[in-house]
Amino acid sequence: MSGPDAALPEDIDILVAQADAARERYAATGDLDAADRAVLLWRRINADGALSDTEFLTELGHALLDRFEAMGDPEDLDEARVVYEAAHGAERPEQPFTLNNLANCMRVQYELSGAMDLLDSATSALRRALEHMDPDDTDPDLRCTLLDNLGLTLAERYDRNGDGEDLARAVEAHREAVAMSRPDDPNRLLYLTNLGSALQAHCDLAGDRSAMDEAVRVYQEAIDSTDRDSPELPLRLANLSGVLLARHRRGGSFSDLDDAVSLAQSALAAGPPSSADRERQMHTLAEALRMRYEDRGAIDDLTLAITLYRAVHATDRSALRASCAVGLAGALVAGYEQLGNTDALTEAVAVCRQALSTSPSFGREPAALALLGRAVLEGYRTTGDGQALDEAVRFLDQALALTPPRAPARGGRAGDLAIALLDRWDARGTPEDLALASGLLSHDSPGVLPGGEAPEPPVRELNAATAGLRFAAPGPQLDELVARLRELLATTPPAAPVVTPLLDNLAVALRLRHAGSGDVEDLETAVALHRRALASTTAGGPRMPGLLRELANDLLDRFSVRGQVMDLEESLACLNEAVALTPPTAPVRHGLLNDLGNALRTRYEHTADSDTLAETLATFRQAVDSAVSTAPDQPVYLDNLASTLVDHHLRTSDVSALEEALQVYDRALALLPADSPEAPRTAANRAGCLWHLWRVREDASLLEAAVVALRDVVDRLPGTAVFRPLYINNLACFLRDRHQLSGDPSDADEATALFRNACRDGAATEVLWSVQAALNWAGWAQSRGEHRQAAEACGRGLAVLRQVFRRQATRAHKESWLKSAEVLSAGAARAHAALGDARAAVVALETGRAMLLSEALERNHVVLDRLERTGFRGDAERYRAAVRQLTATVGDAASPSPLGGPPAISLQAPKNTDR
Repeated sequence: MSGPDAALPEDIDILVAQADAARERYAATGDLDAADRAVLLWRRINADGALSDTEFLTELGHALLDRFEAMGDPEDLDEARVVYEAAHGAERPEQPFTLNNLANCMRVQYELSGAMDLLDSATSALRRALEHMDPDDTDPDLRCTLLDNLGLTLAERYDRNGDGEDLARAVEAHREAVAMSRPDDPNRLLYLTNLGSALQAHCDLAGDRSAMDEAVRVYQEAIDSTDRDSPELPLRLANLSGVLLARHRRGGSFSDLDDAVSLAQSALAAGPPSSADRERQMHTLAEALRMRYEDRGAIDDLTLAITLYRAVHATDRSALRASCAVGLAGALVAGYEQLGNTDALTEAVAVCRQALSTSPSFGREPAALALLGRAVLEGYRTTGDGQALDEAVRFLDQALALTPPRAPARGGRAGDLAIALLDRWDARGTPEDLALASGLLSHDSPGVLPGGEAPEPPVRELNAATAGLRFAAPGPQLDELVARLRELLATTPPAAPVVTPLLDNLAVALRLRHAGSGDVEDLETAVALHRRALASTTAGGPRMPGLLRELANDLLDRFSVRGQVMDLEESLACLNEAVALTPPTAPVRHGLLNDLGNALRTRYEHTADSDTLAETLATFRQAVDSAVSTAPDQPVYLDNLASTLVDHHLRTSDVSALEEALQVYDRALALLPADSPEAPRTAANRAGCLWHLWRVREDASLLEAAVVALRDVVDRLPGTAVFRPLYINNLACFLRDRHQLSGDPSDADEATALFRNACRDGAATEVLWSVQAALNWAGWAQSRGEHRQAAEACGRGLAVLRQVFRRQATRAHKESWLKSAEVLSAGAARAHAALGDARAAVVALETGRAMLLSEALERNHVVLDRLERTGFRGDAERYRAAVRQLTATVGDAASPSPLGGPPAISLQAPKNTDR
């Protein structure tokens, strides 16, 4: 073997000097011609040396790696591997420095191909190199280099397999390299940089804030020790920018975010335009700008980020294109979500598909698949294309399958897949999709809602969990989610950007729990949490419309509980502001308009104001017109528009409004698969519209069509469906009316049975319609002289109301229920009197009076408790005396209202959209 000290012909010395100069020029300037010349010279030198000189072979390998870095040609990488293997084979026993070079080359090959065996082989080679080093070796620099490279390789392996032990060993190796390095070792700054990267990853995994702070100090030391004109300065500035971004995510100040952007800009400005690292600096700045956009919503930041991503992605450097594809696609999806630019969505899909097709194992495949799935899902939400929905589920499922169980990204990808499955269930009603989504969102699923301290609150899977609970009945899963969110909020720094989505998710979960339990405290807390989330959000930022929408939903629910008009008006103000903040082309705009229409309809129901009804109708028309005709939520918008047209007819007697409503219902049903969860609601509402049209035209065929349509809905619904009592009540009313036309006793028998079932089933699921069915049944029975049925109907209604008063004493519609109790008790008394049972008649009257008294006393207790808690004990005593005087005169109250009045059917309540 001829070693480094072997004599060389003079021309070889000249060639070596020229080759060294070419490599140095490339390193300093990024000159591609210099990189190419270095390879050609080292090839010539090794040809003269007959591939026998280890040092020259090594230099050729280095030059080939330089050119691969510059031009991205995989053939250079493959040749470098062959050359390094030849150099290693020429040394016996194995030499640490040749093993090091071979390992580094395999690591770069892994970064291009994603083949895990290359990474494992590189790790093994570096460990053998360290084992071969003599403990008394006087060359500590080589040991430092080996330790540093081992740390890099272990960190790469952690990125792929999520094994925290690999990352811990990487940090240990980098720390040892820094500790052993000489102060004047030219590689010490590189070791500091690599230690900073490993510490940052450790913080992301373990949530160790001290590791993040140490990383900032390490990067700052590297920068402080770097000459201002050093070609390494841009890279080190970019590294510090990256760790400041990470610290900001975990609760650092907003100054960290601004400093990160400033450092990334400085890094880009510090390097010459021809620098080999320029594209990396552009990528770093793009990442920083995109994060600042996500926090503050400045569209200029997002636009510049996309421009930078595109510039990097357009280069021919394959490895960098692969790493940039995910960032570019993510920024394009964000742009679509903000502005509704479908070209951006199309480009995001194309970028991901290209990355996957050109580098099928490039190491970022799961991330690209996840982004591709999310982009395709957004496309489905715009167009309603079922094939796109199936594609989105497939891509997201593949992304999750390729993500290791312990990888930090797994939870978010599980959440993305769950949301896509819920969309498909919402569209088609396939039980398997709902079951799969529920499984992904359970505590038992790897990576989803993990126990213990989270490195960073898993926002995307928590978003999915909350979304999933909109489709499920409240229960233990909801209680677990609330507890989990509260725990995360308690352990997350208050300034962390992730706090806002955590507050939002917790508020939504509490509102959903209130809907099932009636616990007003949950609803009050939800309102307070959404106010807090809005206060911590940049005005006009991309999160504002969504948070305003959710606060509006909280306030509408509280209006239904407390009946305070200020809640309704504030809800409308929030929704109007959300619409105003949303660009006309944004994909969420039509959903916001739909929600605004529902809030306006609630105000109309409360005020009967004709101007509000006109505004409601106009808003629903705008929601329908702003969405693509095949959008998956279009049937909901059409259904709400049609129901408001029915309201318009009832207010104005305008028959054309009913005729238009029928056409709109037909449009909605034409868009819905027969097994869609939305189909029963729309079909039932359409049947109600037919009934109203029959009452105007007195065309028996319309009543017959209403009966047939609604019977089909009732027959298809499971017995536990929440709105089944409403549909049964309506069908009973239709059959009652048909009986009055035809005199068919079977219609009367079926209507009676249906009223009875509605009273029974609604007591557990839909109290309002249990009571309304009792009122309808009792009025009808009384009109026919069926006093025993009237007594039964009134008794069933009163029994339901007694349960309501015991368990939900604070509901705002209690006033209407009290009125119903008054009417039902009077009806029961008349029926029993007609049957000759005076005792039962008196009991019925006293039952109604007792409910009124108990309600008055309940309100008294609330007021008295409040007075006594705030120190006004004397006022409380005077209030008690006044109440005693007033309750003594209850027997003189006005006579109760009679049964009867217009027949009561209802269209199902308007629906908001959750996307």
